[in-house]
Formats: sequence, C-alpha cells, structure tokens
Amino acid sequence: MIINAYKDGDIVTYYPEYAGNRELDDADKIEVDLCPITQKLKAKFNSMLRLSADKKNKGEFKTNAAEVTRATLIHCVHAIRNLQGRMKDGSIKDIKNGADLHDLGDPDLVEEILNAIQDRSILNEGLKKV
Repeated sequence: MIINAYKDGDIVTYYPEYAGNRELDDADKIEVDLCPITQKLKAKFNSMLRLSADKKNKGEFKTNAAEVTRATLIHCVHAIRNLQGRMKDGSIKDIKNGADLHDLGDPDLVEEILNAIQDRSILNEGLKKV
C-alpha cells in the first residue's frame, strides 16, 4: 500500500463515490480538486474550535460546527466540475467551489468530501488515476 504524503498546497482531483459517480462516463463524473488536510491545517481548524469556546461560561464550549465545516470546505476545495445545486428560489446553479458546496450541496456529498479531506484512505480510493 502506498501512503501519499501531502504538503500544504498540494491539490489532487477526487472523484466522489456519491450517487454512483465513479461508474459514470468520464465526461459526466463529478470532479473535486481539493487540498488534503495536513497537520498544519488540522491545527488551524482545532484552533478555530478552541476560539469558539464560550467565554462567559468557563469550561463550556459553544462551537458552531457549520462555520468550521464551511471554513474547511472553502480552504480545501479549490474547484468542482459537473455538479449543480438548487437555489431557494428553485433555480439551478453550478456548484464550483467549497462555499457553493457548503451552501447548496447534498449533505451526503458534503460529508464524503469532508471525510476525503481528512482521511487518506477515503481520499486514495477516489483519486484521479493518471
């Protein structure tokens, strides 16, 4: 088994397993260019969680997981191809980046991409084969 060692700034193309995506023709596959999380990024996001501790109630944490999730997606997802989402008004919009994915993406897809960002074994299963 090959273990990929990523550096800050490395970008890889990931094909999500979501909705049978990997079995589609190449032209129709959802492609996600992402930066795998490194120890440095993990520390940054852990710091964000610590900073969101409730100062008034010492010892209690009042985290906003949605904000940390959004920040992770914005930082780590650089481009998305072949994915659309439905706006509140019913119109369809291309999902092109991490912010769009957070706001419009199917929760199952968002969870898979977050897991791929954080877990090398999941990421390696869906990497673009060169």
